[in-house]
Amino acid sequence: MLFVINQEVYSLKGNKNIHIMKQLIFTFVALFSIVAFSQNIEKDLGEFSQLKTFDGLSVELVKSSSNKVVISGVHKYDVEIVNKNGLLKIKFNIPKVSTLYETKIVLFYKELNLIDANEGSFIFSDEVIKEIDLEIKAQEGAIIRLEVDAKRVNSRVVSGSIITLSGKAKNQDVVVNSGGIYKAKECITEQTKVSVSTGGSAKIYATEIAKAKVKAGGVIKIYGNPKLADTKTVLGGSITVVE
Repeated sequence: MLFVINQEVYSLKGNKNIHIMKQLIFTFVALFSIVAFSQNIEKDLGEFSQLKTFDGLSVELVKSSSNKVVISGVHKYDVEIVNKNGLLKIKFNIPKVSTLYETKIVLFYKELNLIDANEGSFIFSDEVIKEIDLEIKAQEGAIIRLEVDAKRVNSRVVSGSIITLSGKAKNQDVVVNSGGIYKAKECITEQTKVSVSTGGSAKIYATEIAKAKVKAGGVIKIYGNPKLADTKTVLGGSITVVE
């Protein structure tokens, strides 16, 4: 009888030890997962001056003395970065990701003269982008939001994308079509040339010269009361000089 009792006691102790071990293993795995998820990926990059983004990625631009990237979020290990001849491409290396903007990238750059957002990606900065020449493009539902300080800005927005600019530029050249939206009435320019077609819209600010052309239902609003407003409408659309 005593043997049986001792055996039962031993069995109870064994079960308790196994339960404790399971709890410890579960806790360790959970903590490891939390730490692994919370850690950011940081990579040094080579020289580049052009940027293209894809696949719904959110990219924040930060001026720096070095080129590097910090990646965080749900699919941080699935981000692919390719630098070829100074053109930096940032995208996913998996076929399809439905978690829009849940993977975030902070891109530290020394110089940028091309900012190109594609496939629903989002490029923004809380700093002023200071460059002599700056080319900005958005297509396929992408969004760009920037404050700029440049001598020349060339922008192109198509296929339902949105570019929002503030700041200043001496000269600005804008092309909008296929439902693209260009919001730049807070970007003060001396001269702006803007062409809008196929349901696109643009708001620009020019103090000296504004050359505006709409085609097939485009809409342009001109702010800044420019000294010369040269406007042309083809096959419908509207151009308004807002005083």
